[in-house]
Amino acid sequence: MKIVFVRGSSMFPVIKTGDILLFSTSKYTKDQFNRNEIVLLKTKNSSKSLLIKRIIGLPGDNVQAKNGQIFIDGIKSTELPINDSYSGKEIAKSWKLTKNQYFVCGDFREYSTDSRNFGPILFEQIVGRFPMRIWPIFKIGYIG
Repeated sequence: MKIVFVRGSSMFPVIKTGDILLFSTSKYTKDQFNRNEIVLLKTKNSSKSLLIKRIIGLPGDNVQAKNGQIFIDGIKSTELPINDSYSGKEIAKSWKLTKNQYFVCGDFREYSTDSRNFGPILFEQIVGRFPMRIWPIFKIGYIG
């Protein structure tokens, strides 16, 4: 188990600054992850720097970011919840995910640094899943 103190708004409104989350760090395999699942991941530059993101693209997917939208195999992604105020400032990009890659995004796209910026993540970067909010006390429970 890994306790995480949230700082930042990239997953707003589902996860907010000040929330305290508990992530499962049990062993898992590549085929156990689901689209829209929230995961804890380490950045490529530092094993101490952790990010909370939602899996949008799975291994084998063709992912395209254009006009503020994400397309999976040519179909507009309908992941929820998402803060739709994002204006789509990024340049159109596309990725073909390998068997070891995932595409992750924050729910509050305007304030999220994610796969649109740093590209797909590797399976080995995912260090936790099944987040449970343990603070604030009136919001205790699993987050989906």
